[in-house]
Amino acid sequence: MKTWKVLMLMLMLLCPPAHSEVFKWVDDAGNVYYGDHPPSEAQIQTLSEAAIVSALPMRAPAVSAGPKVVVYSTTHCGYCKRAKAHLERRGIAFDERDVERSGEYRSEFRKLGGKGVPLIVVGDQLLKGYRAESLDAMLAKAGL
Repeated sequence: MKTWKVLMLMLMLLCPPAHSEVFKWVDDAGNVYYGDHPPSEAQIQTLSEAAIVSALPMRAPAVSAGPKVVVYSTTHCGYCKRAKAHLERRGIAFDERDVERSGEYRSEFRKLGGKGVPLIVVGDQLLKGYRAESLDAMLAKAGL
């Protein structure tokens, strides 16, 4: 066992630390490039990692495509699973709230008059239970 530790220590000491530089250059067309090798004919400007990260394009935040859809459910509810699958098939994003696992969600559920699951909220509309036709009508009314 001691030989193993000595061998690992020797390997770590023999491995040189990794070191790299990042270079930025702009071509004649105005395109900006970053790389680990400098361009042959351009002026060299070395950048820190923070400068590179801040120069990366940011992802645009997701934009809501209509009213918010919330499904109050439980893990063992078959109708809840069908309702969620229905929304997924239609490509409609929804927020699932398990009323058994969260006291906050259970409280919201009760304030909405929920006594059974699923309870589906689309904007200011409320659907108690699940019927595909009723859900489709509610979604159509909401413009989804």
